[in-house]
Amino acid sequence: MSPGIVFLGSAFYLTLAVALVISLLDVGLTNALTVQTLRRWGKFLLGLAILAMVVQILTLLS
Repeated sequence: MSPGIVFLGSAFYLTLAVALVISLLDVGLTNALTVQTLRRWGKFLLGLAILAMVVQILTLLS
C-alpha cells in the first residue's frame, strides 16, 4: 500500500475527529451536532487543500 493513501486517510480521520470534538464543546449533544461537525470538517478539509496547493506551488518554484 502506498504511504500517500495512508496519509490521506489519516488526514480525513483526524480532521473529522477534531471537528467532532470542537462541535461537542461548542453545541453539546443537540440535533445541530451533525450539521456543525460536517460544516467544520469541510472547512478543515478546504484549508488542507489550500495548504497543499501552496506547498506544491512553492515546491515547483524552488
